[in-house]
Amino acid sequence: MKFSPFLLLVLILSGCAAKGEFPSLAHRPMEAKAADLLADPAAKPLPALPSDPALAARIAAARQAAFDSELAFDAALATAQAAASRAGEAQSESWIAAQMAVSAAEHARDPVKTALADLDSVVRTLMTERPTSPDLATVQHAIADVMTLDAQQNAALQAVMGTLSR
Repeated sequence: MKFSPFLLLVLILSGCAAKGEFPSLAHRPMEAKAADLLADPAAKPLPALPSDPALAARIAAARQAAFDSELAFDAALATAQAAASRAGEAQSESWIAAQMAVSAAEHARDPVKTALADLDSVVRTLMTERPTSPDLATVQHAIADVMTLDAQQNAALQAVMGTLSR
């Protein structure tokens, strides 16, 4: 069995420790009082704030704007799908026309993106200024709804773009 020189040195020096009484490392009475003074004060619970009607209306309007744009997106998507199915080789006139139709469908998603930005702004404001407001849950539900719509539209557009990249 091999011993490392360092381990051997530690073992030898441990036998050289002096025997006797050493001061305690426990807190002295004064240090115990100081520890209590340095502790964080107990956080007071924030009072629950009432819902802000103007904020609730802003949340509802942003969500509604996103869902109202769904028909325009569906129409633009149908046009893009038809153009993509007729598209020829890359860089041909029909392919360029299909790319333009995809761009128009992407542009039809602007209200959804704007709604997400508005709702994100509202949630940031609520988290910093009114964290106990019931509007926070409302805006989080609205964000989830609009994100679902955004994901569906994105998947549909990706499918059309996949057709064009063949």
